[in-house]
Amino acid sequence: MILINLAYGLFFQKTIAINMKFSLLTVTYAGLFYNGKALSVEQQIHKAKQFGFDGLAIETKRPIASPLDLTSADRARIKALLLMRALNYVPLKV
Repeated sequence: MILINLAYGLFFQKTIAINMKFSLLTVTYAGLFYNGKALSVEQQIHKAKQFGFDGLAIETKRPIASPLDLTSADRARIKALLLMRALNYVPLKV
């Protein structure tokens, strides 16, 4: 939970609480920013959990999760693994 102080003029101030969730972005392990192979979505799910993220933001492009490459069985397996690891997911259209 994050607390944010809002000030309206000189005399009014209000504090609000916002529940935020943090997700690992799949482009992080796409093999573009380091010397190594891209990690699969399944491997990145385990990384997200290992590092304490609340979810995985799945960028829908190659080499990670292009809709052209994933079958319905692949998508079901990814969703099941996310549920099993108690992670949220955010599909990002690029």
